[in-house]
Formats: sequence, structure tokens, C-alpha cells
Amino acid sequence: MHLSVNFNQDKDKTLDIAQLATFFKMWKEGVFLEPSEEKKELVIPDREKLQYFFNEYKEARVPMEEEKALGMKVNVWKTANLERYEVRNSKVLRWFLDMHEDHGQGSFFLKALYDSLGWDKSSFPFPSVYRATEECCPLGDESERVDIEIESDEVLLFIEVKIDALEGKEQLKRYHDVAKIKAGSREWKIIYLTKDGIVKYDQEDKQSLSDKEKIIGLSWTHFAKVLQKQIRQELRKNPNNRSLWLAEQFVEHILTF
Repeated sequence: MHLSVNFNQDKDKTLDIAQLATFFKMWKEGVFLEPSEEKKELVIPDREKLQYFFNEYKEARVPMEEEKALGMKVNVWKTANLERYEVRNSKVLRWFLDMHEDHGQGSFFLKALYDSLGWDKSSFPFPSVYRATEECCPLGDESERVDIEIESDEVLLFIEVKIDALEGKEQLKRYHDVAKIKAGSREWKIIYLTKDGIVKYDQEDKQSLSDKEKIIGLSWTHFAKVLQKQIRQELRKNPNNRSLWLAEQFVEHILTF
């Protein structure tokens, strides 16, 4: 973008108080315009307008500083150093997904996961009571460790958490075979939670997996946005819900992946 400086006092009148007032109104409301591709003139405001700008800026900062003082800007997951470590993020996700945990939200987060996949009762049953287990060995074999297992009398769900790590050799096939055996007559699926939401099959997998449609890809971003929408709806009803605050902070964290 090219900028030209104009010291003409008549041009300076284009930067009026109404424009500044509109700017601060939009800034407080979190509304931002896309940058224009047009050539811009740099307008030099006079002293009165500069003083108005800084006075308004100081006033606009007040509610932000008040929120910060109340701890509204803190992100505990950033402070806890989750970063992009898969095991750490998996543990937090499992905690949210477990209906019996002390966040007290029941199956709210599992429902958001279902919604992000477009599942309903006809496509995959929603369990009334279930367990969420981390670092699970479904058949007791240490070599077949699943990041998160959701298990009930009706369904079996494996969640494999991927952020930066690559697939293990024949990992899809191993999870597929283990899930099929453990599920028995129950409905089962495997979710690959990854940055792009794409399940990467090798040629052998495509030929050997009998139930490829049961292995579902889901991106962190899509899951986070669906969860974020539902959290905000609930927070409007109960703005003091601390567990939902924590969940919203976790969403903000995973949107950085």
C-alpha cells in the first residue's frame, strides 16, 4: 500500500470528529473493516483532534483494564503450558468429554463433538451413560494404546488426537481391528482429530479395511468453532459458569493449532 502525506489544512478537515467517534464505537464493539486496496492519503490531524483521539482511547481502555483486573483475559491452558503437546491436550479434552468429571456439565461437550460431526441418533447413538478413558489399552495390549475411549452399553468410540505427530505404521488398521473386536455387537467409530481433518489411508489400508466408513476425520478448527458457538449460547444463560469459561479458553487455545 502506498501512502502520500498531505499537509493541506483543507484536506485535514476530512478527518473529523464524527469519523473518530465512529472508529471508537466500532473498536469497542470488536468490529473491524477489511483493509482497502485503494491508494490512501495520510492525513495529518490538528492538535485538537489528536487530543480527542487520545482522550477517547483512554476511555475505551477502561472496560478492557477492568476485565483484565477481574481475570477475564487469562487463559489457564496457555499458562499450563499445553502448547501443541498431544498427550497434554488429549488429557484436557478427555476431562471435558467425561460426563462424570467435576466440570459439572455432564455430556455437554460430547454432544458438541457429535454436532461437529453432523451425527444424530439415526447415524450414531448418543450414549445416556458412558465412560471416557485416556491412554486406554482396549484389549489390554500395551502396544495398542488409544488416546481417548468413549464406552457405553450402546457404543464404542475411539478418538485419536493428532497435532504434529505422524501416523504410526499400520496405525489405522490396528485401531480398526481393535475397535471391531472390542465393540462386539455395539455401534463403533474411530475419530481422527487432526489439523486438517483428513484421514490419510495408505494403499494397504484401502484394500484391507472392511469398515473404512467408520473411521472419521475431524479438524480441530471445525470442532472448536462448533463448541465455541454452543459455549457462548450457554454463557448467555449463565454468564458465571466457571467450567464454560475454562472450555472457552480451551477453544481459544486449540484454534491456534
